[in-house]
Amino acid sequence: MTDKPYRILAIDGGGVRGLIPAIWLARLEKELGQPINRYFDLVVGTSTGSLLACAVANGTPMAETAQIYIDRAAQVFPQGDGRFWDNAKRFVTQRFAGPQYKADGLQTTLKDVFNEKTFGDCKIPTMVTTYNLLNRRALMLKSWRGDHASLPMWEVCAASSSAPTFFPAHVMRVGVADLPLVDGGVVAASPAASALTEAIRLNREEGEHRNLDDYVMVSLGTGVSTRHISIEEGLSWGPWDWAIPLFDIVFDGNRQAVNYMCRNLLAAENYIRVQVRLDAASSDMDNADPTNINALAAIAQNYMAQDEGKQTIARIVEKLQSCSPESGGQVHALRPSDPFTGHAH
Repeated sequence: MTDKPYRILAIDGGGVRGLIPAIWLARLEKELGQPINRYFDLVVGTSTGSLLACAVANGTPMAETAQIYIDRAAQVFPQGDGRFWDNAKRFVTQRFAGPQYKADGLQTTLKDVFNEKTFGDCKIPTMVTTYNLLNRRALMLKSWRGDHASLPMWEVCAASSSAPTFFPAHVMRVGVADLPLVDGGVVAASPAASALTEAIRLNREEGEHRNLDDYVMVSLGTGVSTRHISIEEGLSWGPWDWAIPLFDIVFDGNRQAVNYMCRNLLAAENYIRVQVRLDAASSDMDNADPTNINALAAIAQNYMAQDEGKQTIARIVEKLQSCSPESGGQVHALRPSDPFTGHAH
């Protein structure tokens, strides 16, 4: 039996909304004074959360990671001549045939972020969720597995981020097979439950006999939509009306179910879920308009400036520091970088 808590970080999917947890992680790292991967034993991410999870595991400064969303969001999700008219033109000319975006911007960004790193280069155990279209099964990519460790890190994140209708499936060779992989949100928009399950399995395999009170979970959301669907809309909408809202509904439902499970499984003091309402920003995962990026940054910053946010950040810092942090490997010191202010330039 061990008396050292097992610390888990789980990060939701949400496209450009990943800027929100990126800013929170930058603040946590500033408060802790060390690379944040020194404070976790396992990190798990879905979709945009896979980028953040791999950045955490690599010891990349979180302020730099947050800046990626500001600098590169429009490259990943080109806005064209205007979101409304661009989508209207696609509907008339193509009937929405094919994905909305080419994979070039996403892939180029991920390659620039992770360069030649492989998944096995993660300095702490890292898991990323995706879905295999070929055999219609969830696929959990794990940095410590021999057949996953050699995968290019950028490809792991691309596989987890290729949301159906937004991007084409990402074809990646795993073992001897080429697999068409899509967004991990299809499996787990919030990966917290998957993370807890994996943590329990890993400890059992390593002979660590823990009960649930030995697990500490920090789960970071990417915001929830506040757009109401009226009775009239619910009764009258057809397939095209539901096409985009359905993503938010299914993903939000998944997040709420996972939150319910973790909240009831883990001790109250050991489960910290951080989430905000998107009152002042779009919930669209692909809205890379600079005004919306600024709004997302402001929401993240405003949360930390309010009492609830201050208390939550302080609670996370206290909990992690009390767990006697140890390095998960040779973690490089933080590279000098300007403090992230949350304002897009």
